[in-house]
Amino acid sequence: MTRLTWFFIISLFSFQFNLSLAQSSDYIVDTQTLSLRVKPGKGHEVVHIINGGESVIVLKKLKSGWWQVRHRDAVGYVMGSYLSTSDASRYKGWGTTSLKSGDKPDCFKFSPVYNKEIDNNLKITVGPNTDVVIKLMKKRTNECIRYVYIRSRDVVYIRNIPQGVYYLKVAYGRDWRQKVIDGKCFCKFMQNAQFEKSKETFDFRIVMTDDDYQIPSYEISLDVINGRTPWSNRISEKEFNK
Repeated sequence: MTRLTWFFIISLFSFQFNLSLAQSSDYIVDTQTLSLRVKPGKGHEVVHIINGGESVIVLKKLKSGWWQVRHRDAVGYVMGSYLSTSDASRYKGWGTTSLKSGDKPDCFKFSPVYNKEIDNNLKITVGPNTDVVIKLMKKRTNECIRYVYIRSRDVVYIRNIPQGVYYLKVAYGRDWRQKVIDGKCFCKFMQNAQFEKSKETFDFRIVMTDDDYQIPSYEISLDVINGRTPWSNRISEKEFNK
């Protein structure tokens, strides 16, 4: 018996996205992009680029005007004149995370479901304007089997998906944070958050023929452009978290 793999590519159209300068817990970047340097001074190595509107935590303010800050899991120096203060009350109790692409939010109990015997995948490419959190949902039961965080400009493969038909819930935004309230974990984007449910379904059932079998895999691209996202089925934050 031979094995063939079906590969489906879903092309999704998008437009230019304008970042809004949302409020953050400490300071926000008040320019289009900001270089995070290993030491104070323009001549030092750039270790990270922070997008406009994203929040940083200020660790130290130097008299030279350079400030030591933390952004996600990176620590370095930026010019303080490119940062502005925000309303800290909105962020009270919401802790920053250092999740990498492919990680699942870690403050609540969630057990991903795999079938290691099936070599399939859902390839997700995220554009430059947003981070995303993906929930892979089983259509028949509305059960979430994967919960994955993906940073902008990254590609993640969700592999070994059990047979079945699925849809996606997608959260778009910046500055993913978490908070425990009454023993229960809550996670959300603090900036530019919006939520959608895919129109498309993804059929991962193996197709058997007389002399072979076919294993579907899919590829999608996600971004936020001019406030628009690939699917028009907007949902609430409450619906995303169900």
